[in-house]
Formats: sequence, C-alpha cells, structure tokens
Amino acid sequence: MRLFAPVEVEGRALLEGPAGTRAYRLRVEGERRLLYTFPLTEAAQVKAVAEGGWGRSEDRVELRPQDQVRALVLGDEALAALLRAQGFSVEEGPFRLPLEADLVVVGLGVLDLPEGAARALKDYLEAGGGVLFTAQAVFGGWDRALPEHLPLKPKKAEGAAVVLILDTSGSMRGEKLALAVEGALRLVEAASAEDRLGVIAFSSEARWVFRPRPMTPQGKKEAESLLRSLGAGGGTVLGPAYREAVLALSELPGRRAILVLSDGEVSDPKEPILEEARRAGFPTSTLALGQDADKAFLKALAEAGGGAYLEVLEARLLPRLLLAEGERVFREEGKRGRFPVRPLSHPLTEGFSFPPVGVRFPARAEPWAEVLLLSQGDPLLALGERGEGRVAALATELSLWRFEEVGGFVGGLARYLSARRTLRVEVQGNRVLVQGRLEAPRLLAAGVEQPLLPVGQDRYEGVLEGEGVILDGKRRIPVRTLASEYPPLDGRKVLAQMAEESGGRLLAPSELGALPKVQSSLREPLLWLALFLFLLERFVHYRLGV
Repeated sequence: MRLFAPVEVEGRALLEGPAGTRAYRLRVEGERRLLYTFPLTEAAQVKAVAEGGWGRSEDRVELRPQDQVRALVLGDEALAALLRAQGFSVEEGPFRLPLEADLVVVGLGVLDLPEGAARALKDYLEAGGGVLFTAQAVFGGWDRALPEHLPLKPKKAEGAAVVLILDTSGSMRGEKLALAVEGALRLVEAASAEDRLGVIAFSSEARWVFRPRPMTPQGKKEAESLLRSLGAGGGTVLGPAYREAVLALSELPGRRAILVLSDGEVSDPKEPILEEARRAGFPTSTLALGQDADKAFLKALAEAGGGAYLEVLEARLLPRLLLAEGERVFREEGKRGRFPVRPLSHPLTEGFSFPPVGVRFPARAEPWAEVLLLSQGDPLLALGERGEGRVAALATELSLWRFEEVGGFVGGLARYLSARRTLRVEVQGNRVLVQGRLEAPRLLAAGVEQPLLPVGQDRYEGVLEGEGVILDGKRRIPVRTLASEYPPLDGRKVLAQMAEESGGRLLAPSELGALPKVQSSLREPLLWLALFLFLLERFVHYRLGV
C-alpha cells in the first residue's frame, strides 16, 4: 500500500486479505509504503482503506499466482521451511551446475561447497540471479572468496593467533612442499588484519620463517615472500619447533592454536612433546600427509592438545584442508543474549515489528550496501546490487529468531532478491517514463512499435496517447496515459475572447494589408552602410599599396 501527502497529515490505514486484517495509525509526509505479505497459492483479494484529513479512499486488488519462485537452499533447513510456507518451490542442495533457480540461499561456508562454487555464484549473481547469505555463510570465508559481492563482512573485536609448524625434511621435497606452501599461503589470505600468523619450519633443526605478526596488507606481502623461499632437506625433529610455538603463543592474548603438518616419522623423544601439548592451554591440530607419516604420534598429539587430527592421503588436498583448519580458528563466534533490533526505513521493513535476536555476529556493511536492520549499532541485514542481480546477507540465525511475522518478512525479502530486473513506470500527461535495467525497451500502441528513448542512466521515455504496452524481452507491461494536463483549445475562440475582454476586436486576415506601415528601425541600414565603408577603405589601401 502506497500513501503520499505533500504535507504532514495524520491518518488511518486498513489492509485486509488472506493474512488477516492489519490496522495502522500513522503520520504521512511525502511517500510511505505499507507491506502486506502472504503465501499466494490460489486467487486472492486484498482490500486497502485509507482515511484522514483528505477524506476516505478505498481500493481492491485481485492476485493470481503465476509460476512459483524457485529457490535452491544450501545448508539452512529453517529458512527452507519458511520459504515453503510462503509458496516458494524449494530444493535443498546439493550444489550443482548450472544454477537454474531464481534465488540461491547460502547457509554454508565456502569450504563446505565444492571447488568452483564461489566463481559460479559470482557469475549467477551478476547475470541477474538473487543470492541470500545467512549467518554461517557470512562468517564462513565468503568475505574472502567473494570480497566484492558480500554486503556484510565480519567485524572482529579481537583476532586469533595461529602458528603453523611445517615439516621441511628431505621427504617433503618437490610436490609435497609446493602444496604445503600453497596451503600456508591460503592461511595467510584467510587471516584478517586483527589475526596473527607465524610459521616455523622444522627438519633436523627448527627455524622461524616468520614470527606471529598481524596479517595486515604489508604483513601478508612479507609472509608470502618468505614462504615462497622455503626449501626441503634434513631429518624430522619436531620437539624444538613445538616448544618455540608454545612459547610464542603463550605471550599473546585471545584465541590461539597450533597446526602441525608432517609426512614422516618423528625422530626425537615424543613424550615431552605430548606433555607440552597438555600444558599449553590452547589446541593443537595435526595433519598427517601421506602413507609414511607418523600417524599414531600425530593422532596422539592432537588428542593431548585438544585439537583435530586429519589424514591427508593425497597431497593435492592439502591446501584446502589447511585453509579449513585456519578458518576454524580465525572464524568469529556469534554473541548470545537478547539484542534489540531496529529497522531502517525501507519497503521490506514497513509494517513489521522485530523482536530482539538471541544471537548475532558482529559485522560491518560495505559502502555500496543498504542496511535494513541494525542491532546495537551493527548491521543485522544488508542488501545491494551486483551486476544485474541482488544480494543480501543476514548476521543472525533465523532458526533462533522466531516471531509471528517472520515468514512474511523472509518471503518479501526472498521475492525482492529473486526479481531479476527492477522496473518502474511513471506517467506524466502523455509521456511514459521507465526506469530500470532494460535491454531494448519498446512501446507498442495501436499496433505500432516505437523504441523508448534513453534520457539518462537506466531511464527511458516515450509518448503515448491512451493505452499501450511496454515490451522488454518477454515481459509485457500494460500502461495508460492520463488526460493531457494542457488539453488542446480552439485558437480562434481564445483570440476572440481576448479581444472582447480587452475592448478590441478580432481582425480578419484580409484586414492586415490595410494596417498603417510602422516605421522600421534605422539600425539595420546603418549596419550595412558601416560594412560598405569598411570594405571600401580596404580596397583603397590595396590600390595605393599601403
């Protein structure tokens, strides 16, 4: 429902339909919209009534369902259930190409989906698709996989610290070391400026590749250069490297973790290393690379350190698994409690009362994004446009945020995102103004097509008398112009009336010749005379040779 008042007025509004009756008391100045959402599975009628100082206005509209909006939901059962209740055709995973849905809901981290998923989502969005990232996805590495396409990014109050202990013994020479370095580089990329990362190389002895340092742009550049200089050779002595890592992390605050990667039999005493892991106070995770790795010891080290143990049988999987372990440490945890929600002015938030959320993830909005919901000063929901498509990100868990109107709100958001092109039509007299991303819009009237002329960025204009149709690809949008603001008048009658009211009379064309001649101005003859004298002077100078 759209209300407009040039000056501030008080009024009442009533909306009736399949979702029940909603009554509002409100102040209107300028434009105000009220959103009324419900699942449209069969023909339905909605009644709107507005009352105020202007009087009473009433309208009814009948809606019929067209093709259902298709949604592919990846990893968010709660949201899939809400969309089904709103009349969407919902498919839940797995991720497969091509992406043929109208809307893709991403509730998984980037590492939970196959290689190439990030690129496919980027292409799908820019081609006109709709994408909704829920909280686990927003904080699951997509800010690095799609840095220019995510409207919300994690905001960390305090970073994490990780030390990677990397086996560079002789058995790691060649492809193994190259893939281990690639995995370490992915760790560098995954870390934010608040995180600290360090790398120790161990073979017959231990040496710092670089000590734990903030992963600022400069820090990342230096770390990358140092990692690419690594070589392999020597034995497999882990103890000194492990003790160095524990000592370095003990001096740092916040979340901390050690990652150990090895492909061979550890040659030094193992019990002191296990005891050190039990006393460390932060987790140690281990990765056993290949069949010859000291699997029994690495598994015992992970258990003693309270971390995870992974067997990497194929070296090509190493970079992805290293990144997954780093993401687990670097990922910011959600805050639990009771956090109030403040909606900002937008058609999608009009008419809804949002209760507090039980969990939120601290986030910041990108400059190009439009924030719709705030909680304690941080954005909770933001959306924007990328290419031809629309994208939104939510920094709370929908499964824990239950309120009476949540289905209608989510349904409205999903339909907004799945609309592939926005189109706005305005009529001003006999002019038709169209705004939106269109290919080659045309205006069809009385069997004749004419192109709509571009008059600005994504703005087109045409002239229409009466009824017609706007054509854009397969879309057909009926349009009708209003009566002209300045209707054509009989010019002779207007002149006759002007003459009568001014005490004169209307002259016939035959009388114009009898009018006395008005003396013309001397300005034009004098100009011609001046030009003649100038040319004469130039001619005389030429003949005299001066």
